[in-house]
Amino acid sequence: MPSVSIHHVAGGTEGFFADSQQYYLKWGLSTDPDFQLYTDPPSVFPEIDHQREFISVKRHRFDAAVLFTSKSLVGMLQTDSLIRGLDETSRRCFLSDMGHLRDSGYGGEVSKNYLYEVVTARRRAK
Repeated sequence: MPSVSIHHVAGGTEGFFADSQQYYLKWGLSTDPDFQLYTDPPSVFPEIDHQREFISVKRHRFDAAVLFTSKSLVGMLQTDSLIRGLDETSRRCFLSDMGHLRDSGYGGEVSKNYLYEVVTARRRAK
């Protein structure tokens, strides 16, 4: 049972996350004005550690800072299921707001931190 999860975590270009939250609120993508990213998110699928049907549960975590340029940030955001759930007009306006923030406040480049978590487990033989 392999699983790969990607978590958005704290770090990256200082100030960008805080500055971008106004647009998540504006376009209904968040309702929490105090939302903060995890520094160390909880592991995914913690229940398999205690299920008798699984053996050899292994977890590996890898951190990565990813640099986004003018085009690549909007391109990445277009793949986000939360943003894809917006109607076309709202999605276009949200992406425009984010592009404007990136270009006007951050010189066209921002980095975001990700934590990749790989979980593997084997089913116990019957």
